[in-house]
Amino acid sequence: MLACKATTPTATLFAPLVLAANVNPVAAAVTQTTPLTVRKANLGVSGTGVGLAASAVTLPAAPVVVAALQAPIAASSITPAAINVSFDGSLCIAPGCALSLSSITTAVTGIWGLVWEEVDEIN
Repeated sequence: MLACKATTPTATLFAPLVLAANVNPVAAAVTQTTPLTVRKANLGVSGTGVGLAASAVTLPAAPVVVAALQAPIAASSITPAAINVSFDGSLCIAPGCALSLSSITTAVTGIWGLVWEEVDEIN
């Protein structure tokens, strides 16, 4: 399961925001420029998952868009509404692949959050 929540705090020109993916599991690894601490949603349970998060990365290749999250908003518009999307298991990310929040045209400042469920592979 992947859920995405975003709040953009400014009413300046807001570029299209998308969920994008690097889909080649044998490509070079994503370089985490600014790693974040990933916390389990089941608080108090020990152990860590395999998913990583970062506020800045270098991607090994241009990602492909897998979901549009918000359309552009003009500078004269009100502050964009919060985005709250649940994919309910419709996106599966294979080991070695990456998912990112990306802007198509312009850098975007905001507060972002992603929640995911890690499921062991069944062969």
